[in-house]
Amino acid sequence: MQKYAQNYSFNIYIDISGRTKETQYFGLIAINSNKMHNFLKHFEREFPGLLKRKIKGTKLNDNRLEKIMKFIDKEKVLFTSTYVSHDEKVTLKKLFPNKAFFYERLVGSSYFRLLERVTKKKTSINYNITLCEDNQLDSKKARNYARFLLKSNKREAKLTSGLMRDIPELKFADFIASAHRKMEFKKLSKFKHYKNCPPKIDSRIITRVFEK
Repeated sequence: MQKYAQNYSFNIYIDISGRTKETQYFGLIAINSNKMHNFLKHFEREFPGLLKRKIKGTKLNDNRLEKIMKFIDKEKVLFTSTYVSHDEKVTLKKLFPNKAFFYERLVGSSYFRLLERVTKKKTSINYNITLCEDNQLDSKKARNYARFLLKSNKREAKLTSGLMRDIPELKFADFIASAHRKMEFKKLSKFKHYKNCPPKIDSRIITRVFEK
């Protein structure tokens, strides 16, 4: 985690790429609020009109996505990504066959795993987190599971959700999730400000979220 004065705040955006019952990829970007204006201005100069276009990261080629990742890294902005495989979902479904909101629990767990990489415990830093709404599941439930895991891990944050058409900054999270999905991971993990998040969900998280 970069060292900042304790009164700083971060704007954090998370998005998902993939269908609920298949392998899903998650992308997160954490931008220092004081740097947000310049970051967006520099991105527009480097990639004119890209944030305004109705195009998903999966529609961009690998080279384009890598250039975006290089830009984020050059701007010294924290980012991370992970995925939940179809096989892991099948395994967990067998362990918890009748658990209500099964997929919401998994998504909330993945939000938390990413947030662990870019947030601190017991800090006065403000974390303003925006999750991209997903019409495949109950986004409010998934957000509440993430909030529960954050609080149980002594991490305070403000969580909201919204649509990409209203919050263009969510596109950065989409680009990151898509980069994890399409790029060779060794290329992604080499970036200095990229925080690796192992794909397999830790048993301590599974136990906590499925016992709630």
